[in-house]
Amino acid sequence: MKKELFICTTPFQIISSISMCMSFGNNSDIIIDPQSRNSDKYVSNIRKLSIFNNVFNAKEIEVLNKIRNSNRTKRKIMITLSYLFLNSIIKKMFPHGFDYDTVYLSNNTFISNQIVQYVNLHKIDVEFVYYDDGEGSYDNNIVNRESSSDRFIKTVLRRSVVPAKSSKLLYSPELYNMIHPDTTETIGRVPYFNASDKIQSVIEQVFETDSIKTIEEPFIILDTMPYEVMVKEEADKYQEQIQKICDALNGKVCVKKHPRDKKMNRYGCKEYTDNSVPFEMLCLCSDFSSKTLIVLSSTSILTPKIIFNQEPHIVLLYKLFPMKSGFDDQRTKMYDSIKEIYADPSKISIPESFEELNELISSFSKM
Repeated sequence: MKKELFICTTPFQIISSISMCMSFGNNSDIIIDPQSRNSDKYVSNIRKLSIFNNVFNAKEIEVLNKIRNSNRTKRKIMITLSYLFLNSIIKKMFPHGFDYDTVYLSNNTFISNQIVQYVNLHKIDVEFVYYDDGEGSYDNNIVNRESSSDRFIKTVLRRSVVPAKSSKLLYSPELYNMIHPDTTETIGRVPYFNASDKIQSVIEQVFETDSIKTIEEPFIILDTMPYEVMVKEEADKYQEQIQKICDALNGKVCVKKHPRDKKMNRYGCKEYTDNSVPFEMLCLCSDFSSKTLIVLSSTSILTPKIIFNQEPHIVLLYKLFPMKSGFDDQRTKMYDSIKEIYADPSKISIPESFEELNELISSFSKM
């Protein structure tokens, strides 16, 4: 039987890994590099449910903690130098040995990069499967992003930074093919976890969905950190506009705060403040088809459709508030393609002007 390893950092990735593990029925381990507040609880619940043979928590691996707890400069140096000690680090990560046939990863993290380099160095026959990580899996090339460590590996160590053998699994191969019409890749599909009562029950237990408070309001603003992604003038305009939307939809709107936003009651309307609840679980616990999501630009807008086949009305504001990083053609193509996979494309609104947005909000206020 094939032996598999799943690498996860986010709740979205944990959900997908559980679904794949239980659907494929292979001999599987998981290593979790926690990046969410409740990650220890998720690890504990996964262990109790015996979904995987071995559950490795990166927080329990000393060498990873040393790197994680260092300051930024020291951490970058340690990460770069770590590639000189691959055998030692892999042994500490996997004390019983690295003997996997397939490794599932969503993006390039320290752990996944170490494993790729170890496999390349020893010429081990391992297939790396890049599985769905939301928006970045569709509009960016997650396999070939280059970091300073990559440049060190390529120029100093003279090694390849990409796996010798890799493939992709996505929730919506159709969407990927629309965005990349010239691709020659064969994209597999991540199994829908809500298509199986057994898998859904396990995921509900891992994330303790019986204690999750749902959002009852018909309009939801998925807020961002505007001063991180825009210049001050645009960020000020963004917050002013969100305030106007909250005032116009008062009593019918809820703001889902950005996880790093510490200010309470910013807009004077109802807020969903439990940032430990993954957005995927909110979609699981309630039908978003009758809701309207108002958002600058977010990977979350993909979730209801590609995982649950729910079609909320989506209002994207990115054309009104220029971001520091700009907005490339690939992402624009992605949003256009989402319209094509919607049964009702009119439920995707991308206002070209503030007048158009105000008319839209005015129509919402009368509903």
